Amino acid sequence: MSYSDVDYTIFFRELSHIPEDMSALKMSFYTESSQEVDDKWQVWLKTWRDLVSKSGDLDDVSEK
Repeated sequence: MSYSDVDYTIFFRELSHIPEDMSALKMSFYTESSQEVDDKWQVWLKTWRDLVSKSGDLDDVSEK
């Protein structure tokens, strides 16, 4: 988050939907981000999704 100015309310609301790619999170950014920053976000999001999936919480969300 240090690479992007983020509206945290929007960011965490969108993150709670456990998106597969970071395009859903971009609406929370105050300014356009570079491809390099987008790529870093995508790596972070994949790592986070993997952790959520391992904990079993991802299955709970897909059932709703």
